Amino acid sequence: MVSKQSTSWRLEIQLSNNHIPLRDLLGVGHALVHQVRSQGGLARCIKTSTSVIVEQIGMCRTEGETLFEGFTTKMLCNYPPFQYSFQEFQTPSVNLNAPMILHGEYEHTKLSKNMLFSLPQGALIVSNLATRRQPIFAIRLGIQSNRQLEWEAAVTHGAAQRTCVILWTDDDVHRCFGIVVGDSDIFVADRSANG
Repeated sequence: MVSKQSTSWRLEIQLSNNHIPLRDLLGVGHALVHQVRSQGGLARCIKTSTSVIVEQIGMCRTEGETLFEGFTTKMLCNYPPFQYSFQEFQTPSVNLNAPMILHGEYEHTKLSKNMLFSLPQGALIVSNLATRRQPIFAIRLGIQSNRQLEWEAAVTHGAAQRTCVILWTDDDVHRCFGIVVGDSDIFVADRSANG
């Protein structure tokens, strides 16, 4: 249930001088977004060149801060302290009601055909993260008319209906997974190395 003291707030985690892996910071952001959504609120996690940002409507700031501290204690306990800030706003700077994933938004979800077709050109999909932290499949989406071929590639390589993340830059994919996806390439893990 959404609190009657709900406000709009923004959490910003600074990336500069931060020795925590990007993948872990995005995981904390996504966990917070998931919790806000599970309580009926609206939230998005956006990665910029300088920070990971969570914006939300539907949860009071003190509850958000408490959840964030809990997630960081559990998920980032082996890392040194890092810089972050909470700020309240009248209205968030991103469209929390958008029916699709926004450019720059980090999302951790199941790779479905509808989701793939709704993404804009340039989105990077990295799939099946549970396999030894090495993805089995990654693709940079091309023009919209290629979506059917891109979906067929995901199905062929076993990525359909599996967990995936949506990222937006080569640097983010490399920092999170240690792989490189070219302009129109498909990355497929070498399964022979896994036994």
